[in-house]
Amino acid sequence: MNFLFKIMHLFLELYSQILFINIIISFLCSYNIVNTSNLFVRLVTQLLHSITEPPLIIIRKIIPIVVTNSLHIDLSYLILLLTIYILQNGLIALMQ
Repeated sequence: MNFLFKIMHLFLELYSQILFINIIISFLCSYNIVNTSNLFVRLVTQLLHSITEPPLIIIRKIIPIVVTNSLHIDLSYLILLLTIYILQNGLIALMQ
């Protein structure tokens, strides 16, 4: 059972790292630091988007994007990262 908890913890850690990479690449693309017309960049962003977007869509249905004058704040990333953090701490507590 302990082995299963370690696998789940590792999966959550990997997923949170993928989520951080997706956040960084989306910032780089939005500020035109990374050329999105490059095939490799496009493939990487599509892969990351396909991995991270399904749970984010569910969270966005519950908590929509906050819109002010010209600012759009997407809280779904923060909520997903906090959920992963809470799940990881719960798994650590179960492993001990």
